[in-house]
Amino acid sequence: NDCGNTDGPVWSFTTESVPIANAGPDQAIYAGVDGFAQVQLVGSASYDPDGDELTYRWTWQIDGQDYDANGVAPMIELPEGEHTVKLVVYDGSLYSEPDDVAVRVLPRVEAVAFIVPRVLNLTSRGKFVMAIMYLPEGIGKDDVKDTLFALYVDGAGGDGIPADFQQVVAAGNKRRVFARFDRAALIAALGDSTAANLRVAGRLQSGQYIYGEDTVRLVKAHRRLPKASSRQGSTTQRAPRRPVR
Repeated sequence: NDCGNTDGPVWSFTTESVPIANAGPDQAIYAGVDGFAQVQLVGSASYDPDGDELTYRWTWQIDGQDYDANGVAPMIELPEGEHTVKLVVYDGSLYSEPDDVAVRVLPRVEAVAFIVPRVLNLTSRGKFVMAIMYLPEGIGKDDVKDTLFALYVDGAGGDGIPADFQQVVAAGNKRRVFARFDRAALIAALGDSTAANLRVAGRLQSGQYIYGEDTVRLVKAHRRLPKASSRQGSTTQRAPRRPVR
């Protein structure tokens, strides 16, 4: 206003935008034979308006215990049930608001199963072990996928012992799966155990696993030899006959 001018300092600054987290669409996935599912998380739709590089942190809870993972698309393991996984991204200066993804791990189908024989004699010359599974009501013969079932030993890990023969039999209202497994492979998987829980499992056409469990015992019984006769191997001493006069 013509009252004189005073030069002030020059201020320069830049603005920083908050990054946006996107945890991807909700997922529904079938549990594996052990009751857990491998879940691929996808955070690639997250972005920073300024174009800064992002880091990713995923968090979730199982039975009250906290878990976390890093990376744009980590693979995590979740048990059967409903889960909420949160994603927060960081651009080096600011954290995003969390974004959630709901993951539903669909349960396995439980069935009644029996292992035959339930007592494995290590001295026996048998070659096979049979598993018999009774299909639950509502599951028909055609619902069982034609891939072979497998036999799992609790605590042994691995992919299980594949069946070398399998047949689904329907008789009236009863539908059963007969699966045959190599006896020597099972004994090797049991190791030094004297008893173990076994799980026989296969896939349904829907993608779900169906499984049943039974317990087997190992014994080292030897074949008993027949008892020897009390006369066998003994010499009978007879008194000499007295001459008849």
